[in-house]
Amino acid sequence: MKENKILQGEIYSSDNQKEKLPEEEVSVRRGEFPELTSDFRNSGKQDISFLSEVCLPINVELGHSRMKIKDILELGPGSIVQLDKLPDEPVELYVGDKPLAKGELVVVEERLGVRITEIIHPSKKKES
Repeated sequence: MKENKILQGEIYSSDNQKEKLPEEEVSVRRGEFPELTSDFRNSGKQDISFLSEVCLPINVELGHSRMKIKDILELGPGSIVQLDKLPDEPVELYVGDKPLAKGELVVVEERLGVRITEIIHPSKKKES
């Protein structure tokens, strides 16, 4: 395996001052990885059941609003921001930044929840 030698040179400190480093040799070489077997590449479906325990963020989007900066700066306790949705319109449910479903707001034991009314088909999802 061919090995290259690199001399370290200049760096910049946190206050953007150029500093000269003492020269020393650093060894760099190409990574070596085992060849993928045909069993791995051609096995069709992989067992991904281990992913079922992964936690992902879920967000509910109630609506949108646009405000001028001067109006945003005037916001304070008691201020109301009007959204672009009517109270009976469905809210959107996102997993990460991908749309998953639409639903209606409900109250469950004094907390907000979403009752899913529609799963968004992948072909209908807006591109993120």
